[in-house]
Amino acid sequence: KPLRTKVKTVVEVVKRYQKTDPALLLELAKIGNNINQIARALNIIKNADPQEQRKLDILKIFLVLKAIQIELEGIFPALPKISRQSQERLQKQLKDLQL
Repeated sequence: KPLRTKVKTVVEVVKRYQKTDPALLLELAKIGNNINQIARALNIIKNADPQEQRKLDILKIFLVLKAIQIELEGIFPALPKISRQSQERLQKQLKDLQL
């Protein structure tokens, strides 16, 4: 019978962490918190009574959010483009809300 040999492979995992500025992490946390608050508010508005929704100027809210998105794209061009609805569809939905 031929001899059987076992080969044992040892893999060494080296963890490398970059040192991140704590002030940067704090600012990112603040941005994340603000985004969560905006999302929460929009969900409340979305689920609100249609009578209450009509009191809000939704178009202005969307324009502010679009301006934020454009500004972020200017600062960080690598961010993905977010486009979920065409402008025509958005206008139609806003008109339907105002009826």
